[in-house]
Amino acid sequence: MTVQQQSRARLDESRALMRTLIETIPDLVWLKSPQGIYLACNPRFESLIGADESEIVGKTDHELVAPDQADFFSQQDRLAIESGGPWVYEEWVTYANDGHQELLETIKTPMYDNEGSLVGVLGIGRDITDRKRDETELRQFKKRLTEVQRLSNSGNWELDLTSDTLWWSDEVYRIFEVDAATFQPSYASFEAAIHPEDREAVGEAYRQSVKRREPYDIVHRLLLSDGRIKYVQEHCDTVYAEDGRPLRSLGMIQDVTSQMEAQQALTLSEQRLQAILANAPAVVYLKDLDGRYLMINNLYETLFHLDGQEVVGKLDSDLFPSAQAEALRANDLQVQEHGHPLQVEEQVPQDDGMHTYISIKFPVRDGNGQIYGVCGISTDITEKKRAEQRLRQSAAVFENISEGMFITDIKGRILDVNKAFSEITGYTREEVLGANPRLWKSERHDADFYRAMWSSITRRGQWRGEIWNRRKDGNIYPAQLTISSISDDQGSVTHYVALFSDITNLKQSEEQLERLAHHDPLTELPNRLLFNARLSHALEQSRRSNQRLALLFIDLDRFKHINDSFGHVVGDELLRQVAGRLTACMREEDTVARIGGDEFIVLLESVGEPTHVVVAAEKILENFASPFQLHEREVFISPSIGISIYPRDGSDCGSLLRNADTAMYRAKEAGRNGFAFYTEEMTAQAVQRVLLESKLRKALELDELLLHYQPQLDMESGKLIGAEALLRWQQPEMGLIPPDRFIPLAEENGLILPIGEWVLHTACRQAKKWLEQGLAFGRISVNIATPQIQRGDLVRLVGQVLRETGLPSHCLELEVTESVIMEDFDQAIAVLEGLRALGVRLAMDDFGTGYSSLANLKRLPIEQLKIDQSFVRDIPDDSDDMAITRAVIALGISLQLEVIAEGVETEQQRQFLLQEGCRLGQGYLFQRPVAPELFEQWAGTIQPAIGPATTEIPEG
Repeated sequence: MTVQQQSRARLDESRALMRTLIETIPDLVWLKSPQGIYLACNPRFESLIGADESEIVGKTDHELVAPDQADFFSQQDRLAIESGGPWVYEEWVTYANDGHQELLETIKTPMYDNEGSLVGVLGIGRDITDRKRDETELRQFKKRLTEVQRLSNSGNWELDLTSDTLWWSDEVYRIFEVDAATFQPSYASFEAAIHPEDREAVGEAYRQSVKRREPYDIVHRLLLSDGRIKYVQEHCDTVYAEDGRPLRSLGMIQDVTSQMEAQQALTLSEQRLQAILANAPAVVYLKDLDGRYLMINNLYETLFHLDGQEVVGKLDSDLFPSAQAEALRANDLQVQEHGHPLQVEEQVPQDDGMHTYISIKFPVRDGNGQIYGVCGISTDITEKKRAEQRLRQSAAVFENISEGMFITDIKGRILDVNKAFSEITGYTREEVLGANPRLWKSERHDADFYRAMWSSITRRGQWRGEIWNRRKDGNIYPAQLTISSISDDQGSVTHYVALFSDITNLKQSEEQLERLAHHDPLTELPNRLLFNARLSHALEQSRRSNQRLALLFIDLDRFKHINDSFGHVVGDELLRQVAGRLTACMREEDTVARIGGDEFIVLLESVGEPTHVVVAAEKILENFASPFQLHEREVFISPSIGISIYPRDGSDCGSLLRNADTAMYRAKEAGRNGFAFYTEEMTAQAVQRVLLESKLRKALELDELLLHYQPQLDMESGKLIGAEALLRWQQPEMGLIPPDRFIPLAEENGLILPIGEWVLHTACRQAKKWLEQGLAFGRISVNIATPQIQRGDLVRLVGQVLRETGLPSHCLELEVTESVIMEDFDQAIAVLEGLRALGVRLAMDDFGTGYSSLANLKRLPIEQLKIDQSFVRDIPDDSDDMAITRAVIALGISLQLEVIAEGVETEQQRQFLLQEGCRLGQGYLFQRPVAPELFEQWAGTIQPAIGPATTEIPEG
């Protein structure tokens, strides 16, 4: 057999072995050129792309898959090339043939020839989404081998060394691909055709041949004119004269390009095979028909701590215990006998115990189709088998555990539930699969609750706590819930598992225990323990908010007499009814507690004034005025109430309780059926305020309110420019009550709204009357209180009053204090703009006493600033007041606002104000507030003049 035939036979045999091996590998295998062009692939890769190998080879990723996936594949190829060795990564792929997805562990290895040049990138992708590989065959990596070109014939040549002439046969011309008719051969032309890298070697071989008188044989390259390279094998011998002179050289040259290419293809094929074996993620081995190892791959050596050279020639019985060796041999013989691949589970011992492998064994045939060995590819599935066992155990636990369980994917879609889930919630498995747990949301928890839950799951991988859920029948129930996240090997969350139990009975038991511990069993009111806790909390709140709270210590007068006379059954019933009456007459936020015997205590939070406490105490006394119906008996009983107020009467629980108890005994000493504050002074003040409030409620209907009017003048000319309406209360029993005593009370209890409406009506009617009388009073000025802006429909009311009285809108001026405006600026400005739209003049009263900013002041639709009398009163004795007044005047002028000063009482004050630019004023220097008829009389006598008015009418 010739060298060429031997090479071809070796190539065919290697190719057959490689094809059989690669097509049996259950992984995806492909080969690309350095330029990313597919050179070969196996059937598994064909399934991924959805095309045959013939349709894939010669194309790039951008011609086969989506652009983004093609870019990803190309990027990984570059990374593999840059790394210079195996490049391992994971990727999700979708199979074009059936659309299913797999997570591949991909190994890309750059391939190099013997000279170290990159010839391609080998890729192997292993499905790691399911480590159990059922009926999967390892596909043989298919390689493309360049078909061996047809061998050319040999040519001969002769070089006459005497004449230096070279003769070629026709075959030599064909090998060199030159025209014999035009080309003149010479040694120089022969040297020029040799590849530059081979010229020195060829020349040296010829020279040494002549020198040593030995023939030479060499293979070298030819560089053709079009840049192609040919390989030739050259043999030369020289003829010498008798004197030893070389006469001529005779040679034979043969085109061995096909043989060299075949040899290179064989070498590359072997390199590819070695790359597959070295990087395959499975154990690969080859045995002869006697069961002796011919070859094992790197992973085999690593797992079993064996050297490949030592294993060759050995049997399984030399490596493994007899039981395992016999089983392995039996499987090999089955493949040899039937001539078909076999998939089987095999067990072999390793350092950490017995391992299970899924093995694919197939016959290996020679070029004639004869079986000469068995090749095996084995994948360790030990962990998968253990996982399956654990999964079966987990499934049994999942289905039989008494707690409800459900599993979701990362998007919250329910994947499975157990039997207990259905028993607790009422939902069947089929009803919830694919649904979201929001299905049984109770709506009892706000968004913050769920944000905190998911924050814990994200940070710690788990959340545990109590939650309220809704059953299928709509009932709400409490559950103890644990949610855990499940992650893959890379740490990415893949699922969530929830375990929950119905704790309705537990909660009910806890509530019963809680109630028994903190409530009086007879009346079901809070006991002393719970009351003290609430009082402590209320004190903390009051300290932070700077508000008052009050304790009402209640003792039932002569309860012992009733209890002794009618028995404990009647006494207990009386206590229950007393608890009911006390609870009924208190606010929902107040606490009523029984602290022992016939003693009760009430906690009032956010107490504005002591009068509020008086109202509460009187309400209790009023409720006790009617008899109690006790077992067909009518029983009268009265309470004695002691009151302490935080912070005046104590800053802690003990002192407040102690002082309230002391006050209660004072109430008893005063005759029972009453109440007493801890101090007599507070008692008197609180009673006086309640009395005042009671009389104020009747003042309107009894026509006890009246208006006085104070003139407003041009202080330079003495001209009357307006009149301010000022409220007075003429109480028959208490006399004339100044406004600072009753107006704050009216604002507090809401009476300011009807009183304010009465003032507006009365002032506008009076102004209209003056207009009809021809009295040039200028404009009538009416003060507006805070609640009228905040709670009353002021714009509508003013419009209605102007229509009803017939007063022109420009004759009405409304004064609003600076503090009212700044309390809710946006609401205030909306109301003021509505009033301004009616044509009413607007003035800011008491300017300088609030905290308005210049920016806000510019936005207000006001026409007048009124300097508060507190700044005017001490002029010229107080330099600070003078500076403030001067600044207010300058500010008003700069904003083009009218400025008027109130409380002008001396000529020095008038002169100062005029000097600073304030022409308008009002005060005792000109006239006190007087009744309407006296104002008319005064206005009729006033003469414009510089200085105070010459006629002063007493206030009356």
